[in-house]
Amino acid sequence: FCIVFLLLRKISIGIIMSLIITGLIVYQPLYTIQFLSFMQDGFGYQLIVIAAASLLYFIVEHRSHWAVTLFIITEIILISTKYSHLPLAMIFGLIFIPITLNRFLKKFLAPFTLFQILAINNLLKYL
Repeated sequence: FCIVFLLLRKISIGIIMSLIITGLIVYQPLYTIQFLSFMQDGFGYQLIVIAAASLLYFIVEHRSHWAVTLFIITEIILISTKYSHLPLAMIFGLIFIPITLNRFLKKFLAPFTLFQILAINNLLKYL
């Protein structure tokens, strides 16, 4: 609930509207019905909501390390609970990896020009 609410507040949606939208996204009757059973559909839905919200929060906020950690943990749990979640987890991963690589490359390769990167690369080939 809190992650979705924080995401909606981060993109400048009002408090009342954020509460309403968050309640509609998070509450699912299937989860309530299956809460005391061994069925994983409702639990999987909640994990998908957490993974999507933490991924979107990571996209919106550049310095949110907790969102990255939460996303990775949620992906691991999502994959290990039910194998039908694998395609969606793969799609989330395909979205997450380029964004992370882009931020990593911007952070560490920003002081270098393209010529310097190519020169270092060629130098490392001959070592």
